[in-house]
Amino acid sequence: MRQQTGCSSTTHPPLTQSLCPENIEFLQDSLESCTTDCHPLAQSSFLPTRLLDLGLDDTATPRLIITADSLNQADPLRYAALSYSWGDEAAAATQTKTEKSNFHERLQGIPPHDMSAVLRDAVQVCRSMSVRYLWIDALCIIQDRADPSDWERESACVGQVYQNAYFTICAVSTSSCHESFLARSQHTFELDFQSSINPSIRGKYALHYTGVYDGTPNHDPISNDLRFSPWNDRGWVFQEQELSARKILFGHHMVHFQCSTSEESENGEIFFPPVPIDWFDLDRKQVYDYFRETTQVYAARLLSYESDRLPALGGLAQRVFKSTGSRYLAGLWEEDLHLGLLWSIPPTGQTLAERLATLRASTGSGAPSWSWVSQQGRIEYGRPFFRHFTIQRRVRKEYSKMEASTTLKGGRLNQFGDVASGRIRVRGKVFDVPKDSMLETYDDGHNRLWRGSKDGTVKLSYFYTDWIPAQNPWDGLRMLLLSSGCGRAQGKGVEGGEDEEEEDRDSGSEDSGDDVASKKGDQAKAQSEAEAENANTASSDGGRVCDVCNGPEHGRDAGGLVLHPAETLGEYYRVGVFDSRADEGGGTQLFEGLGEEWISII
Repeated sequence: MRQQTGCSSTTHPPLTQSLCPENIEFLQDSLESCTTDCHPLAQSSFLPTRLLDLGLDDTATPRLIITADSLNQADPLRYAALSYSWGDEAAAATQTKTEKSNFHERLQGIPPHDMSAVLRDAVQVCRSMSVRYLWIDALCIIQDRADPSDWERESACVGQVYQNAYFTICAVSTSSCHESFLARSQHTFELDFQSSINPSIRGKYALHYTGVYDGTPNHDPISNDLRFSPWNDRGWVFQEQELSARKILFGHHMVHFQCSTSEESENGEIFFPPVPIDWFDLDRKQVYDYFRETTQVYAARLLSYESDRLPALGGLAQRVFKSTGSRYLAGLWEEDLHLGLLWSIPPTGQTLAERLATLRASTGSGAPSWSWVSQQGRIEYGRPFFRHFTIQRRVRKEYSKMEASTTLKGGRLNQFGDVASGRIRVRGKVFDVPKDSMLETYDDGHNRLWRGSKDGTVKLSYFYTDWIPAQNPWDGLRMLLLSSGCGRAQGKGVEGGEDEEEEDRDSGSEDSGDDVASKKGDQAKAQSEAEAENANTASSDGGRVCDVCNGPEHGRDAGGLVLHPAETLGEYYRVGVFDSRADEGGGTQLFEGLGEEWISII
């Protein structure tokens, strides 16, 4: 039995205090070790616009301060940030907030008894850890929905707030701002003990319930506390988790300390997570690939206000912007649109007519149909069959021009904030789906995909639609070609030479690590130069082609958007994506002989 080193109790109260002296010592040691050994305090001049000043001792009344007016110190300021769930609409409505009407009152003081339970707990944590300043969104951002200008401006800085915080307090065990995360259910059992060797030695064993072991190699105590945590499902929490250098997690079962290098729980268990990805060590293609993977996870998170879907991802978007300089377009990147547009959603259960009605209602005042932000819930890049196309090497753009624009609801206060509208104009090839095409269905084990075929023989494409097609639903549908990939199977040699990936593996086994790194650096440089020479036709791996790609017997696999005409002539809604295979009679061959035209997607 693992020795218990955390809090214990001999009186069996219904609730225990998770911030006991043993845990305070454990957290202070973890913070000291982290800032000394693995994550030194950020030497940044950034300060949140406002902070809570908790005072010099526990008797002081917390008050809101404007940092530019109240703080003037050379050394970086240590402040904590709070990550929590406001709760449902009713709970959020009674949350302790700063508004224009009480702003000057907040500068004078905020008595703890006027704070909601989560906020009071956060103050207690900071005082126990000898941290004087605390950032809480509800109090440090003016929450007037009628005049959201302060919220728009401050929400653009939220990523920096968490990134520069000394530590982030994570209220994992709560689902509402009115629940305490420090008070937790008692899961301790005590057993009498007497030594069989020396009967004079007697005492008690304390058994602490720490969750259910799931049997997986990566099982760790934090996973138990996160598995059923409403906090872990929240949209805003996602970037707070990703950007915080040091986190203190208050779970149902235990208190945990977490940084990107190690995780330690109050019972003494230590877990070393996989090495995190450093966005600034990635090349441009990898940054976009990683952001697409990130949006898949994020899109499934819950938000109280759908209008927060972009702002709540703004801190991570800022990282991509700093790394690439590409223009941000409603959750997508201008430089990556040939792949970023190829998201799909699980079937909604709507008919095409119902889907079009939904799009008409939303695109006039919110995210455009081509952005995944227009959807509520999970999205995917790379369904089981669609992945066949998107992961291949030699992926390249298949349109000659693309013009994209969005209108921000908050003006220029937050370039990563909510959008009022958006439009994309593409000059490329468009294939009209034949009205007499046959519809086939295929169950990929998770969702149904739809395959159109001509005369029962030529396979036109696999369709991932945002609606459930009925028989022969093709009237008016068009396929806009965006990208193509090599139509051959991966890992096989090509006529006239070996597969380049096989060559890399062979050379990697013979050369030193430095030589391989040097070659990769040269390849990356060559890739960047190739992309710069021809931005519209360069592939994701530098524009290379092979005999199979260009061979008349093979062609290239094709991917793009399924479009339906909108109310205005020349405008279209995005209603799905397609994946057309060269070896099934489709691919880029479908578009041969077609001239380019301008397509406007709203």
